[in-house]
Amino acid sequence: MKVSLDSRVREIVNRNMISPTPHTFDEAQLQIYTLMHRDSYPRFVNSPLFKQLAQLQNGDSGSDGASAAEAKSSGAQ
Repeated sequence: MKVSLDSRVREIVNRNMISPTPHTFDEAQLQIYTLMHRDSYPRFVNSPLFKQLAQLQNGDSGSDGASAAEAKSSGAQ
């Protein structure tokens, strides 16, 4: 699997790989998390597939059900 990292983070990871530590991938992890939080996850939550699955999960075919399923998936109570 490939992930898209900017050149600064890629260089940091390459430098860290010379003497790896438990923090070798911290910058990459932060960048990937931020990208998913701002882009990939919101697009997924707004996708027709997610809305359909949310309806099935909630047993409610009359509403989109996305808010309850989104709250569940984000850990909200």
